[in-house]
Amino acid sequence: MPKPVDKLLKLDKSALENFLIQLQQKNEQTESLIQKLPIGILGLDDNNRISWANEAGENILGSRITSGRGIPINSVIVDHEFKNWFETALKTNRGVFNEEKEVLFPKHRHLLVTVRPSQMIVLVDITSIRSRDRETGDLERINSLIKLSRGIAHELGNPLNSITIHLKLLAKIGESLPAKEKKKFQDALGVLTHETDRLDRIIKNFLKATRQKPPEFKLGDIHDPIEEALNFLAPELKADKIKVKTDFSKSIPEFLFDRDKMYQAFLNLIKNAVEAMPKGGELRIGTAAREKVCSIAFQDNGIGIPEKDLPYIFEEYYTTKEEGSGLGLAILYNIIREHGGRIDVKSQEGKGTLFILLLPIRRDKLQLPMNTTGAKE
Repeated sequence: MPKPVDKLLKLDKSALENFLIQLQQKNEQTESLIQKLPIGILGLDDNNRISWANEAGENILGSRITSGRGIPINSVIVDHEFKNWFETALKTNRGVFNEEKEVLFPKHRHLLVTVRPSQMIVLVDITSIRSRDRETGDLERINSLIKLSRGIAHELGNPLNSITIHLKLLAKIGESLPAKEKKKFQDALGVLTHETDRLDRIIKNFLKATRQKPPEFKLGDIHDPIEEALNFLAPELKADKIKVKTDFSKSIPEFLFDRDKMYQAFLNLIKNAVEAMPKGGELRIGTAAREKVCSIAFQDNGIGIPEKDLPYIFEEYYTTKEEGSGLGLAILYNIIREHGGRIDVKSQEGKGTLFILLLPIRRDKLQLPMNTTGAKE
């Protein structure tokens, strides 16, 4: 059976030109499909500047983005709160951030935002979904949309692989061309190869950004992600006149947990405490070991949580804040649940709130004690 390269070697100049045109058309069709996806996709370079964006991404941000110009993300985001959140997400460099954000400018929208620093931003406009009853399966539809887009991305990968293989075969053919035609041929081939590689990077980064990463349990010191979160939020704590006092137990051994996810959990919990103390205050963080359970307590002296709201604080989208997304404590709850842990909450209006995280100190499964405070299990 003749090899593909043998067939290509037998093509005359006209046939080669037609083949190159077909490859270019396939590239254009692939890029056009990415441009027409209903999800906003923005590529980031190593300095977190926008290198490219599809039509949905430009529409959501309300800005015309010229690809390849290295535009700072701040220059195209109008909403001040949204801009601050992006700065925080990009500076932490802690892997993927997934949150729902409500933006007011350039248009009031609810967005499901995925940020992978130095790689990709994915924006899903869920405004119409959020306007419906939460019980109708909002999150399931969002996940279905993401799965659909991932499926499209996978399908795009197949023709791209085929194009890449044939481009390599054409490069070998080009070596045998006369010198006069060789440069022109190689220039055209170089453009096609560059654009194909670019589309391949777009698809791979999109798949990375939308992948739901399972927890990676490794032995570690639980105090490390707490201190890392405190160090990151130190300027905000100082600006808001929040004093932090820590009392870390030295008797807690290293145990299994996902450091990145616990860092995110502590970050959300500290931010929640800051928001509960708008006029300043004190945040106490203490750890202790009780039998085979690690206890981590966050005590603020802020405004407290009304008793009627306590049973619902871990539900997605439930919030008492005018500009809150209702996802911070839901994310915290899911992370602790993934670790086989539990959260106990005590709060009194006007006096503050105590969150106690209970995590198993384990190398194997451990049953946690029964909840005694009525908090969600």
